[in-house]
This record gives sequence, structure tokens and C-alpha cells, in this order.
Amino acid sequence: MNRYIKYVRTAPVFLAIAGLSLAATPLAAQEEAEILEKLIVIQAPIVVERKSENRASHPVVPSEIVELKRPVSFADLDLADSADVMELDARIEAIAEDSCEMLGEMFPFDGTGKAEIHRCMKRAIASALDQKERAIAAAH
Repeated sequence: MNRYIKYVRTAPVFLAIAGLSLAATPLAAQEEAEILEKLIVIQAPIVVERKSENRASHPVVPSEIVELKRPVSFADLDLADSADVMELDARIEAIAEDSCEMLGEMFPFDGTGKAEIHRCMKRAIASALDQKERAIAAAH
């Protein structure tokens, strides 16, 4: 009998906790979606050439594209305001430059470092263009 009384007293607490966790799940998903709506993801790519030690057996130098993806938040900006759009452009450019320099440190270039970083930055900024335009259109 004692066990039954303990169960009856604790069951509502467990049910309340379970109800709260279930109710919090859609809210967390909604908050995550709102955060993601205020992000632009830039993709900073570089071409990395893998030189083989034995050129006779591998005459072609294989290369691959290495890409670094990083978010740029505009949650604190009003993209209907041109000054805030300029701020977003500055953020995108800063993250693109930082990302490309990081890639340059991870995969050193052969004498063409500045040119490759510049190409990487142009591609990274271009990767954000459609996302930025959609965000600006949504703000109007």
C-alpha cells in the first residue's frame, strides 16, 4: 500500500516534467529556425595541389578543393537600412578574408599566396551573395 501512495504522489511530478520537456521541444526548434534565418554561410574555397613523390608513376599532380564554411550573423541588423546592409557587407568581407587566410596557413601556397587568397575571398564573398539578397528582400 505504501508503494502505491508513493507512486500516486510522484506520478504527477514525472508527468509534469515530461510535459514540460515535450512542450519545450517545438520552442527550441522554433528558436533554432529563427537563429538560422539570421545567418549567412560563406564558403571559402581553395585549390590544394597534392604533389606526389614519384612523378614517373603519377605524372599528373592531383588537386582537390578544400572549403571552409563559416556563418555570418545579421540578427542585430535591420537590412531595410542601407547602413546596416553596408555593415553586413563588411562582416562578410571580414569573415571571408579571415577564412581564406586560415586556409592559407593550413595549406601553404607555392609563391602565389596573395593571389590565391584574393581568389578565395572573391569566391567566398560570391557564395554569400544570393543569401544576402534574399535576406535584404525579406527585410523589405
